[in-house]
Amino acid sequence: MSDDYTMTGTLIRQVLDDLKYLNRLNKYEFIDLLFPGEWWDATPETGYEVIIDGKELYVSPYGESKWDIFQHDKLAFFSGCDRSKFEKMAEYINDVKSGVIE
Repeated sequence: MSDDYTMTGTLIRQVLDDLKYLNRLNKYEFIDLLFPGEWWDATPETGYEVIIDGKELYVSPYGESKWDIFQHDKLAFFSGCDRSKFEKMAEYINDVKSGVIE
C-alpha cells in the first residue's frame, strides 16, 4: 500500500469514528444544534409535535425533513451541509470528546 492510501484510509477512519458522536443527538438536540430557528418558527398549526422532558415543542416541516435525512441517509445529509454546519458539528464532537458535554 502506498503512503497516500494509508493516510487517506486513516483520515476516513478518524472522520467516521468522530461522526459516531452525532448519533447521540436526539431530534431536539439535532435541530437545536444545526437549525435552531426551526423550533421557534413552528406552531401547533404549522409544525410537528415533539414532547421533550414533558414539554410540547413543535418543529417545522423543514427541521423535520432535515432530521429524517440525517436519520436515513447521512451521506446525503452531509453533502448538503455548508461550512457553518460542519463547524457546529465539529464543535459538538470536540465538546463530547473533551467531556464538556456528556
